[in-house]
Amino acid sequence: MRPSRHIPALVLGLLCLIPLLAASVAWFDDGELAAAAATLGVPHPTGFPLFVMGNHGAVLLPFGSLAFRIHLAGAVVALCAVALCWSAIGPKGRLSWPWTFGAMVIALSSPSLAMHIRATEVYPWVWLHASCVLWVALRTQGAKRLVGLWALGGMGIVIHSESAALSLLFALAALVTAKIPWPSRLRALVSGCALAVIVAAGTVALPLMAARDPMLSW
Repeated sequence: MRPSRHIPALVLGLLCLIPLLAASVAWFDDGELAAAAATLGVPHPTGFPLFVMGNHGAVLLPFGSLAFRIHLAGAVVALCAVALCWSAIGPKGRLSWPWTFGAMVIALSSPSLAMHIRATEVYPWVWLHASCVLWVALRTQGAKRLVGLWALGGMGIVIHSESAALSLLFALAALVTAKIPWPSRLRALVSGCALAVIVAAGTVALPLMAARDPMLSW
């Protein structure tokens, strides 16, 4: 399924979500996380470096309060997560984008999910990572699947402990069930682990960001 088919659903979904976003700092860890993203600081453990660096780009947007802009970045990530998940498990054909939009409405109307979208939270990145894991598990095979899942395991480390655990379980299952010879499995495992280490090296950004002034630290 071509990614461009999801663009209308993403635009409609974003237009529906914008009026629901909090205008400023809201609840729970929202203020801490938004401030960390704005200043490239380090929030509470485990630090969430991908969230911090990914949401920092929203600071450059020319409209709305600083908190609103970072809330908006989280909403975009959440929409992309639903679209990617739907591209992995949903129907194909010309009506793909209406189906995707319908899936967004159903998924994001959950009170628990909506709470984490209206204001800044790390969980939209967790959902996007989970959608990537699902897509690789369902849409690839053999050595490509092994390499992809082990690489995503490394990425999970820089997102959230839940992400790391999820992708590791999928990677282990793929290693055991792969229908390729064991030498090929081991080569794919080594390649995937190497990519995982490279991706997880993003955690070295934490002490660098914590050294900034002003900073947020543990």
